[in-house]
Amino acid sequence: MNEVISMSTKELDRLKVLDQLQGKRIKQKQASDALGVSERQIRGLLRRYKQEGAKGILSKKRGKSGNRQMFNPSF
Repeated sequence: MNEVISMSTKELDRLKVLDQLQGKRIKQKQASDALGVSERQIRGLLRRYKQEGAKGILSKKRGKSGNRQMFNPSF
């Protein structure tokens, strides 16, 4: 099943780095420095990447409204 996934530049960078990390061409410390996140976050990203593939590194907030959005109920 071929599925089209649209990604931001940041997410594409993550994909490249995680692919290198999974292939053991770089270490977790190098990956965390390259992406500007902690080594613990890298482990979580790698776990999701292994489980879900490229879809796992997409932002989970995509398509949701922000926390600071004004609530306007229609009565």
